[in-house]
Amino acid sequence: MATSNFIDTATIWLHAGKGGDGAVTFHREKFVAAGGPDGGDGGRGGDIIFVADDNLSTLMDFRYKRKYTAPDGENGRAKRMSGADGDDLVIRVPRGTVLKEAETDLVVADLTGSEPVVVARGGRGGWGNSHFATPTRQIPKFAKPGLPGEDMHLKLELKVIADVGLIGFPNVGKSTLISIISAARPKIANYHFTTLTPVLGVVRVGPEQSFVCADIPGLIEGAAEGVGLGHDFLRHVERCRLLLHVVDVSGSECRDPIEDFEKINEEIEDVDAKYKNPRNLCSGSVRQLNNEITAERHVHFMAFALVSAPEQDFENSRIRQMEWLKEQGFEVVEYKVVTRDNLDEAMQYFSTKIETNDFPSDGLVALYDDIAYGESLGTTAKFPRNAFAFKWADEQKETTLLEIEWSPSRTGLINPVAVFEPVELEGTSVSRASVHNISIMRSLDLGVGDKILVYKANMIIPQIAENLTRSGVRDIPETCPACGGATRIQMMNNVETLYCTNPECPAKFMKAFTLFVSRDAMNIDGMSEATLEKFVGHGFIREFADIFRLDRYRDEIVEMDGFGEKSYQNLIDSIERAKNTTLPRLIFGLGILNIGLANARMICKAFDFDLDRIRNASAEDFAQIDGVGEVIAKSIVDYFADEENKERLERLLSYLTIEKPQASQEEQKLAGLTFVITGSVEHFPNRNALKARIEELGGKATGSVTGKTSYLINNDTTSSSSKNRKARELGVPVISEEEFLKMTEE
Repeated sequence: MATSNFIDTATIWLHAGKGGDGAVTFHREKFVAAGGPDGGDGGRGGDIIFVADDNLSTLMDFRYKRKYTAPDGENGRAKRMSGADGDDLVIRVPRGTVLKEAETDLVVADLTGSEPVVVARGGRGGWGNSHFATPTRQIPKFAKPGLPGEDMHLKLELKVIADVGLIGFPNVGKSTLISIISAARPKIANYHFTTLTPVLGVVRVGPEQSFVCADIPGLIEGAAEGVGLGHDFLRHVERCRLLLHVVDVSGSECRDPIEDFEKINEEIEDVDAKYKNPRNLCSGSVRQLNNEITAERHVHFMAFALVSAPEQDFENSRIRQMEWLKEQGFEVVEYKVVTRDNLDEAMQYFSTKIETNDFPSDGLVALYDDIAYGESLGTTAKFPRNAFAFKWADEQKETTLLEIEWSPSRTGLINPVAVFEPVELEGTSVSRASVHNISIMRSLDLGVGDKILVYKANMIIPQIAENLTRSGVRDIPETCPACGGATRIQMMNNVETLYCTNPECPAKFMKAFTLFVSRDAMNIDGMSEATLEKFVGHGFIREFADIFRLDRYRDEIVEMDGFGEKSYQNLIDSIERAKNTTLPRLIFGLGILNIGLANARMICKAFDFDLDRIRNASAEDFAQIDGVGEVIAKSIVDYFADEENKERLERLLSYLTIEKPQASQEEQKLAGLTFVITGSVEHFPNRNALKARIEELGGKATGSVTGKTSYLINNDTTSSSSKNRKARELGVPVISEEEFLKMTEE
């Protein structure tokens, strides 16, 4: 029997390249007795990338080649030379191909667009021994090996992309119709399942006007469960812009055409398109700035409680409040008036009712009808005493533990995170849960492969409820995933924790990273401390420059908790904007000891915003700047003298464009004057805006009142604050914002 050339499924194995090993070498040079470590980093292994190709129409090529391997990265070399990255392996597939994990059937990528998709990441190269030198360990004789690339067993499914799809029961005339309206020549015969693969035809309707029509193999009842050709043809329905039902009105096979139409509709119903999580839908809709988008979602509002309506008399009754809301046209949540005698009955009623509600509910609230009495009971530290909350039992699902991921923190603690097969909980897919520490792991006897029960605490936070198989704790890492340094298990408050012993671990420099991305520094929106911790813990960020190449880890970031395509793109856009910055922001963001934003501005201005001059200046040069003493001068000179800092800065500068400020055309009315600002401001958005205005007019803004201070700006001129008292002692005038503005307008 002849075989069809149309192949729409295939299974392949992917092996991304291994990262190169870091080098263990030491500097060797004539007249240099003991050169330090200079081992370079290993290169990154090659990624495996999929691209949609319009010149391909079948997965035939994958029938004969099933294994694809990307090149490894090269090992590091001496003189801090990094090994070359492995070349990426690009695999071309027809447009409309869906990539799924073979074992779980989870969708990895849907190749309908033109953007390449990285499916398997190459392993990161290992650090050379130059990274592990410390004041107490000056000759490290070890390096970090390269990480293996990702392996993946992948299933490819081609879903036909057509303008019109012909669907219907077998032998109703679909193939005949497409043969008449197009040049396609499908097999036509008077028996079921004559068409076993989709057939495409171009239908011309006028000069330069045409559309693609697809003849989809026939459906039968139960196809969605795999009956007949089942899933083999249903996938091709999804891509069509229009579905045309073909029915046999003659009733030649003794079927009702209307009934056939309804059954087919049931089979192709797209249940995945429905919103699964009303909580998230509503939350996102409320925050949505585009009213048109919110309107399209048809969000339904139900009033739960009345916040305030002071002009109304509710006769001291909560029930009257709910009735008034109904009178205003609001729909309110269902409620019942209860006493101690019928409370159990009401709870039973609602516990049954939530099973059929089309919105989630995590419990019941019993509230005193007597408003005044309820308010007289007061509150606890967190909650009012006029109500009782009853929580429904949390929904639990069984799943399999896939791995324990170890996440370093800024304190040196390395926290275990359970990664398990995804399950649906409370309307969302959940695949991760924090285990917090080793003690909890031991209490659960938690091991990879165990069957576990998971739930969402308060319908939000994933937790492990129980371990059903309890295989036991194993494979606690001996090295830190962020730096490769040695780990140690220690007891803290009778709790076993894992701790990184490397004082140079990047995870311990969270405050430096937090300062670098802050508003007054690089001003990167969306880069919270919690987000930084995730990125550092995964090894994405080891130095400042790594922030500007986070796009290398797009696929991993998108899959992280709290992230998605939109939040990832917003973050990347913010990082792109931050690449255009000013020198004071950069100097401040580097976190140099004793260098605040005001000092950074003064220093940059004194050196005409020339970074090279700042880097090469001596302590004496800095000390000549008014407001910069010996301590600050030493801090900045020491920073730029450090070789590691120099190299990191050079890597960072390769991503930045430093904008030199335009020379102010305004008269320098405040030249030679020094101001200190305290208290709140009224005529400027914030203190920094006022400082910027002072500097625009030639003045200086400092943080403390001294004998060199010209004016203290404080809208409360009679205040007894420490700065006001200091100013009076030194004879420094205290002026308000309005007085300052008059000074600048004169």
